[in-house]
Amino acid sequence: MSERDVLRAAVMAMPARARISHGSRLRLLGLPVGPVAPVHLTVQGELHLDLDGIVLHRTKAMPPCDDDGVTPAAAFVQTVSTGRMIDVLARGEWLLHRGHLTLTEISEIARVHPWRPGAAESRAIVPALDGRSASLPESRLRLVVAAAGLPVPVPNVDLVEDDRVVARSDLVLAPWNLLLEYEGRQHLHDPAQWRRDLARYADLRARGWTYLQVTHEMLQHPRALVLRVHALLRDNGYDGPPPQFGVRWWRLFSPVSARVPWAGDLASTGGHVVDAASPLRRVVGR
Repeated sequence: MSERDVLRAAVMAMPARARISHGSRLRLLGLPVGPVAPVHLTVQGELHLDLDGIVLHRTKAMPPCDDDGVTPAAAFVQTVSTGRMIDVLARGEWLLHRGHLTLTEISEIARVHPWRPGAAESRAIVPALDGRSASLPESRLRLVVAAAGLPVPVPNVDLVEDDRVVARSDLVLAPWNLLLEYEGRQHLHDPAQWRRDLARYADLRARGWTYLQVTHEMLQHPRALVLRVHALLRDNGYDGPPPQFGVRWWRLFSPVSARVPWAGDLASTGGHVVDAASPLRRVVGR
């Protein structure tokens, strides 16, 4: 059985009023949240069934639902209180980028059902969510740079020259001509993609951009990665404060707290378009 078969089988084994929820609902969308089993479902009121491989959550009021189960926004709220800050934010941005939920939906669920687990935490992290990040690794890369107090990179920026898009970059620190590019494993196994990447990076170098290719392994050592980003920023003229690995840094790798006054500092600002011909790499709002 495929992963989707396992999820659907659990739904079929329960009464129709029990809806797939939590990380299991997000897995239906292709987002890996926890193990496939046990499958999580939510039901309003009493339902006394004990089936292997199923966790049944009983609630006094059902969260919003759609044809497939609880809505993605409701499922996201359900998972917020059980994960590390960095993982929760990356999941939320993955869902935002693909249009599965909106910030308004998250805030409204938390407002209407403030007693629900994850509601208070969800409201606290909404300012930090940036739907422009297209992948989980891109989000994690932006978040570790921001949590260390360095300038926050802007996700998925078009580099424009003479009204023509010459490249799109995963993360851009425009004032310092620095690009951060996440290289997934697919780049290593696709020779054609690898050749395109080499030509693209050569073109960017010729246009005066510095770039850092970030791998999965580098993300496993976030402190060393941040120090490397800082060194490149300094080489390109950055004279701001060095990385700080204090309370904000450690909270990023801790369970989400309902009291996160610094959450907004993790969000990037700026436009989606950078004028690649300008010596100042002027950021232009699209």
